[in-house]
Amino acid sequence: MKPPEEIHNVRMRHFSIARLYGGITFNGVEYFYVPHEDKLIRTDIVKARVKAARDAAKAAKAKQIEAQGALDL
Repeated sequence: MKPPEEIHNVRMRHFSIARLYGGITFNGVEYFYVPHEDKLIRTDIVKARVKAARDAAKAAKAKQIEAQGALDL
């Protein structure tokens, strides 16, 4: 069975210890604690989301530079 990507309402469950340490290993899978959303997210999912956000920011910047290039005199 595949481990869940996210575990919500950590404060109210037996995973609350993860709040103190910033994460937890559960069934051999590492999770990262997100305090403002009170949930645990698998570290591989966090890494993929950060990479996607970084790539999107690079693409947006490249698009902006390309648009500004047309404005150069």
